[in-house]
Amino acid sequence: YLKEGFFEDSIALAQKEAEEMNSLYVLDTPDEYINTMINIWLKRQISLGKTWGRVYNKGFRDIMQDTAGLAAFDGKMARDKIMVCLATQRPNGNPMRSFAPIDRDPYYDGAVWTPETVLAYLNETGDLSILDEDVPYFESDEHDSVFEHMYRGMRFLLDNRGARNMVLWGGGDWNDSINNTGNQLKGESAWLSIATVKAIGEFCRICEIMGGKDDLIAKMQEERAVLKAAILENAFEGDQFIYGINDWDEKVGSHESYQGKTYLNSQTWAVLADMLDNEGLNKIMQTVEDNLKCDFGYVQCAPAYSEKDLHIGRMAYFIPGGYEN
Repeated sequence: YLKEGFFEDSIALAQKEAEEMNSLYVLDTPDEYINTMINIWLKRQISLGKTWGRVYNKGFRDIMQDTAGLAAFDGKMARDKIMVCLATQRPNGNPMRSFAPIDRDPYYDGAVWTPETVLAYLNETGDLSILDEDVPYFESDEHDSVFEHMYRGMRFLLDNRGARNMVLWGGGDWNDSINNTGNQLKGESAWLSIATVKAIGEFCRICEIMGGKDDLIAKMQEERAVLKAAILENAFEGDQFIYGINDWDEKVGSHESYQGKTYLNSQTWAVLADMLDNEGLNKIMQTVEDNLKCDFGYVQCAPAYSEKDLHIGRMAYFIPGGYEN
């Protein structure tokens, strides 16, 4: 680091990388703050994510999320990251929660991130060859194409559902801290079910791009409709979606809950998954405005948990206002 010219060379390299990113996409709006945020800091943040891979923990979900954004300005790196992640997917379709270090906790949300990321890669690069790329499964002699990895992930989610026909919670979902609601494999996550509705839509779009998969698209859309109906029947309260129903048949993120009555993720993802018509979606987002908005943005749930609750998990053990609580 003390070598003459090292500092200058490092600055030049950083400038070169920034220029390459800027050459691909530049936002130009009347708002200079938004321009700076998108053109400089957001690109830089995503670039650091793909370079360091979350540093202390390489998680399937985390890297897939980064890669969906990364595809916009580094298609080659995005392809490499997709391959690395899919090689940590189990043969049953459920990816490892993290693979450096290995974390075998049975989190069930990993597979919902694959169609989104692969579709982002296809839209940005037009490289359909990735779908035929052969990738192994984790700790198995089995291997298959990227497309079949995606399909196994969809099947894992659709084939692991509870008494209400929503997707099982397992050891947790995208909210890592709701981690004691589904370990008995009875609890069902409304958020994960909604995310699965969204992922099936993306999977079907990929099938359309590939062509020749009309029968599969029809089958998946039929299963998507059944899942969507189960969510609306069991998790919709008129002005919001609950977060789920735990192993003890208790609603989480419900008007009936003693705390944590409204969760942000299940409302925003209902919009992404197109769970309701526009009037209905506007209504649940108004619930977000009314219940979750504060001076600094939006809280993840409200009211925050102030009492320990083994039926929720570590989220109820965090100080109110801290982390996911």
